[in-house]
Amino acid sequence: MVKGSNKLGLSLAGNKDRTKMSVFVCGMHPKGLAAKDGRFRIGDELLEVNGVVVYGRCHLNASAMIKSLSGTAYKILLLRREGAIEEMAVKPLTQFPSELDEEATEDKYCHYRGMHTVTVRKGSQGLGIMIIEGKHAEFGQGIFISDIQENSAAQQAGLRVGDMILAANDADLVGADYDAAASILKQADGLLTLIVANPNKPSGYIYEDEKKCSEIIENSHEKGITIKMCDKKKDKSPPRRHPPNLPSCPPRPASPACPPIEANGNEALSLEEDAGGQQDPKKCDIRAGRETTVEITKEKIGLGLSIVGGSDTPLGTVIIHEVYPDGAAALDGRLRPGDQILEVNGEDLRDALHEHAITVLRQTPNLVQMLVYREEGQGHEEDPSESLDVELYKKPGRGLGLSIVGRKNGPGVFISEVVKGGIAEADGRLIQGDQILEVNGQDLKTASQEHAAAVLKTTMGRIHMKIGRLKAGSRRSTSSLTTTPKIQENIDSPGVIKTIALDRGATGLGFSVVGGRGGRHGDLPVYVKAVFGEGAAARDGRLKPGDQILSVDDRSLEGLTHAEAVEVLKEATGTVVLSVLS
Repeated sequence: MVKGSNKLGLSLAGNKDRTKMSVFVCGMHPKGLAAKDGRFRIGDELLEVNGVVVYGRCHLNASAMIKSLSGTAYKILLLRREGAIEEMAVKPLTQFPSELDEEATEDKYCHYRGMHTVTVRKGSQGLGIMIIEGKHAEFGQGIFISDIQENSAAQQAGLRVGDMILAANDADLVGADYDAAASILKQADGLLTLIVANPNKPSGYIYEDEKKCSEIIENSHEKGITIKMCDKKKDKSPPRRHPPNLPSCPPRPASPACPPIEANGNEALSLEEDAGGQQDPKKCDIRAGRETTVEITKEKIGLGLSIVGGSDTPLGTVIIHEVYPDGAAALDGRLRPGDQILEVNGEDLRDALHEHAITVLRQTPNLVQMLVYREEGQGHEEDPSESLDVELYKKPGRGLGLSIVGRKNGPGVFISEVVKGGIAEADGRLIQGDQILEVNGQDLKTASQEHAAAVLKTTMGRIHMKIGRLKAGSRRSTSSLTTTPKIQENIDSPGVIKTIALDRGATGLGFSVVGGRGGRHGDLPVYVKAVFGEGAAARDGRLKPGDQILSVDDRSLEGLTHAEAVEVLKEATGTVVLSVLS
């Protein structure tokens, strides 16, 4: 589509399943280029725009990226399928600003950290939230959720204590006072769409007008909700200091009565006193046995972490597996292998699937705020891993069903995959991310990947393996100990270097690449753009979209243009050996 002077006019939405990243078309401004073109449909999923892959990205990031594109035309790759509309986080939009230049509702709030849309169906018990008027040092004046009733509609929809309500059914609540917000929430009926953000900065929030608090409950005598109010002048009990955005403070069930609040005149109450003096998350030490919020600035080097675990793994929780010396986390110096990651920029990872945790960490902005937990007794010198013995029986002509990989920075060989149908999977004790310490008495703690592979390949019969595994700790989830484990993956470009040999046949290597020096988006490495359904890469199964290709048959791709990299790949014949960073 040729841009001209008109704007695209697309409204984008994410997936209602918070574990999936999607970019759906949820609306088209009638004056926009997309509506006039006539080929777009509500529910279409955007995969690529002008060569930039948006598949698997947050819809807000995709929206910002599309707006920043230069050029005279849009080239958009999309996916259309049945049932996609049901997967959208919001209903299709039917109302738009009168002028195309006006901001769409979600775009208006996209600069708020942790902003997302929540749809709540108000049942017979109402919403089950308590709100309070307050002011945050970064977010400003607004309405915050100070309490959530257990098992309420709000809790089930994913609302959290500390959320700032930015809008309710398109009514702007930024800067609103208590009375205005209470009125809007009271009048809302049925399905309520809230746009919320969570600053997650304990030291920044200040209660400004504590004369009012509210509990939103269902009134049995009338349809809708009742707002209970209390006035500081009528209650001289000690104040209830409940910081709505303190990460270590869990949501509390709403009580039938309004909590007593006391303040002197119009004096504000700082919540720093509540946590015994909140420390600067950019500098504070991580103390064992307690949750700690840390902030790390990535700059241009990435976090430099790899993780294991998740709610769908035997570990049950997300754990730092390795801190790379050339990453931002290593330069910061506070995070260590074995630390549990509970939240990232306000998003709760306590029950997150492994893949979702990877996605969240990969899509973090320059400033990353993490809530972490370190087990008591885990000192600087203590090994955060535990060892276990596994005995397998390998029959002649069969492998163990394991893939291994070496560590990028330092010695050690790790299990990168437990092959389905293999001996190891049938045994069930080995998981991806385990370190192989010994095989039949041979020490592999400092072995190379090649040496370890040779040992495993040539050993037959009864095989005794000593394995190192990160401790899940006493706080781990025990609800998923029989589920399929997931591999540890790397969050940033510092990753595992793999050697992949592909036999080029009549169908070719079967993948495309993006990037290169001097491209439209600057100087970039060469990445795998897509793996086709047929071809050597698909048959092999190890090459993935997003993998960085370092070399082809020992010829480095560093510093090559896109065209030069493509030419190198075209010239490669027979068995093509790729060095890949994934």
